[in-house]
Amino acid sequence: MKDQYNRRDFMNRLAGLSPILLYGTTGFSQKPKPISFGKAVVEKIELYRYDVNLARHFSFGVWKNRQVAFIRIISSGKSGWGEMNAGINKPGLNLEDWGQFLRPLLGKSIDDAFNMVSSHLHAKTWNWGKCEFVEMALYDLLGKLENRPALDLLGLTGNQAVHGLFPILEEDPDKVAKAAQKARDSNYKSHVKLKIFGNSKSDGELIQTAREVLGDQTYIVCDPNEGYKNWDTLTDLAQDLKYLGSCGMNGCEDPAKLTLEQWIDLQKMVDPITIIPDVILRPAHTALEMAKPGMGNAYNLHPATMGNFKSMVQLASKIKSWGHQLMIGDASLIGPGCSIWQQLAIGMGASWVEAIEKPIESDRYLPCIASKATFKDASGKHQMKRQAGFGVELDIPTLKEVVSQHHVI
Repeated sequence: MKDQYNRRDFMNRLAGLSPILLYGTTGFSQKPKPISFGKAVVEKIELYRYDVNLARHFSFGVWKNRQVAFIRIISSGKSGWGEMNAGINKPGLNLEDWGQFLRPLLGKSIDDAFNMVSSHLHAKTWNWGKCEFVEMALYDLLGKLENRPALDLLGLTGNQAVHGLFPILEEDPDKVAKAAQKARDSNYKSHVKLKIFGNSKSDGELIQTAREVLGDQTYIVCDPNEGYKNWDTLTDLAQDLKYLGSCGMNGCEDPAKLTLEQWIDLQKMVDPITIIPDVILRPAHTALEMAKPGMGNAYNLHPATMGNFKSMVQLASKIKSWGHQLMIGDASLIGPGCSIWQQLAIGMGASWVEAIEKPIESDRYLPCIASKATFKDASGKHQMKRQAGFGVELDIPTLKEVVSQHHVI
C-alpha cells in the first residue's frame, strides 16, 4: 500500500473532503466530520522544561537524567498541549535554543501547521518525535476549538478501558523486587514491563524476582531493546526466549535485530510466548508498506517514533484486521503525553498502554493538572471521558513553579 500521507491528501482527509483509508476494524470510523477551525491562526507557543533526575537502565546504556519539554500552542483563547524528551543526559540544554524549530509555526493557520509537519516529516528535517510533539498539540488545540474530542478528528471510536503497563527499569534484583511491589501497591498488578539486558542467565533472575513479587496472574512483558546479540541461528535465540519464558516471561519486545522473515519465524518457534515488534515499525507511514501478519502476536506502536497520527491510525487498523494485539509504548513520558497516549490506546483498542504517569517522575507534574480526560480505575485499567481535544488543561502558575525553564516563542 502506498503512503497516503502527502500534504494535499492529508488536508483533504483532515477536512473530511475524502474518506480516511482504513480497514473496517471495530474502533475505527471512515466518516470524520468536516473541520471548521482549520483557518484559525497559531498566535503563541510556550515551552516548559521539566527535569527528571531518576536513572533509567537499558541494555544500551543508562539515562542518568532527561529534560522533558511540554509545548502549549495557543489560538483564540484555547491551548493545545504536547510532550517529548528534549534531551537525554543533557542537563545544560537551553530550551530557547532547542525550540527554534517551532518559530515558523507562528502566524500559520492550523491547516498550514499540519502541512508544515507533514513536509518536515517526509523531508526528514524534523525527527519523528518533533513531528508528533507538534501534531499532539495541534490535535488538542483543534479539538478544543471545534469542541470535539481529538479522537473524533482521528476517526477513533474505541471506548474500552485499557490495561496500564507498569515499567521497571532496574538491573539489580533487589531494586526490581521493590519496583514490582510498587506496581502492586499502585494497582498495576495485571501488566508489568521489565527491562532486560541481553544475558539469559541474569535476565532470568530478574524475571523470577519480579514473578515472585507479582504472582502468577501478572502478564510480564520483557524488553531487551534488541539486546540479544550472541546467537548464530534463530533456534539459538528461540532457546534463550523459551528459557526466559520458563522464568515467568509472557511477552518479549524487540529481542534482537531481526529481518521481517525472522520476526515471523521466531513467533512460530516460541509460541505461546508473545513476540512484540517495535523498532521495525518506525515510522508508521513506512511500516504501512512493510509490516506483515505474524511478525508477533502483539505490535508496539511507540510514542515519539510514529511520525504522524493519521498513518499510525491506519497502521493500527491494519494490525487489528490481522487479529493481532496492539501495545502502546512509553517514550518515558511523565506529563500531558501520558493522558494523550492513553486516549489513543483506548481509541485504537490497544490491549495495554505503557505511557502512564510514573511514581516519583510525575509527582511534581500531577498538582499542575487542572483537568484531564483519563483516569485509572481500581483494577489498574485506564479509562476516559471524552472531552474537547485531548482534554488536557494545566494550571500555568503551578506549572511554572515546578519547571526549570519557561520560554515563549
